Amino acid sequence: EGCGDSEVAPPELASWSWLSIRARLGFFLADYREVLSFPNCLLAYCVFVGLPGPGCVPEDEAYIPTYLEAFPPLPEKGAPGEKSGEPASAWGSKIRPIKASVITQVFHVPLEERRYKDNSQFGEGEEAKVCLDIMHRTGAHIELSLAKDQGLSIMVTGKLDSVMKARKEIVARLQTQASSTVAIPKEHHRFVIGKNGEKLQELELKTATKIAIPRPDDPSANIRITGTKEGIEKARHEILLISAEQDKRAVERLSLEKAFHPFIAGVHNRLVQELSQETGARISIPPPSLPKDEIVITGEKEAVALAVNRIRAIYEDKVRLLLAPGTHLNH
Repeated sequence: EGCGDSEVAPPELASWSWLSIRARLGFFLADYREVLSFPNCLLAYCVFVGLPGPGCVPEDEAYIPTYLEAFPPLPEKGAPGEKSGEPASAWGSKIRPIKASVITQVFHVPLEERRYKDNSQFGEGEEAKVCLDIMHRTGAHIELSLAKDQGLSIMVTGKLDSVMKARKEIVARLQTQASSTVAIPKEHHRFVIGKNGEKLQELELKTATKIAIPRPDDPSANIRITGTKEGIEKARHEILLISAEQDKRAVERLSLEKAFHPFIAGVHNRLVQELSQETGARISIPPPSLPKDEIVITGEKEAVALAVNRIRAIYEDKVRLLLAPGTHLNH
């Protein structure tokens, strides 16, 4: 009935304050709160665990529990030897990172490459009709704006596959097309095509070009690329890299600052073409629109070594000129 008649509490329990006891009442209250008031329930709990009742611990001896004592951690799920028939909580399951499903690409069509150049009906003319048709066909969202140089700024938004398809159609239908060829060994053509044509399709989407590879019974080694000037340069570079990876001869990769690439290529790529003819090595310099600084040289071991030395000499010469006071680089 009263706390004065109760036995002395065990040492591990006697130091509990009422704040600590209150924190441990959760399960007890859950079972008996319907039939007992809080004070009676508290007293019953004290009798149940063998503690003195309220008022039997002097205030000056009250113990303030630590956070871990007042709020002990829950047992970890899946601990060894632990069995639980309860379903796993949704919070305990692994949460997969959410990846952005919508992307945006912005690209520019120069005035000289615009197929429709009449700005009097901009937003309502043929360009707008073509964009509406492409949006309907691909599911991507397209926004057109007129740049200061009278070129087109095009923003395409949507899922990655839709954006790539829309960009390819925009390039084919709104830009004038050019054509170029690149020659690689016939036995390397199949690596450009890839399994079930997947590599070729990926390359066409990536560069927004159309790539025509000769049939196996055609003796020609020339691959034809159709698209914009920028797209052709990218596709040509990628095809040469694929071929270089399959070349069993020597391969050398030079990482040189992109600002020096024009000095190695020369005007209209004449210097690099001369270097290839003189050394017998194939030299692939990434186009300005491609953010890569790696120049790839392939061929016979001696030819590659010679080409590397020539390229390094050009590079070091331009660096010396750049560091010399009062000099200006020209190419």
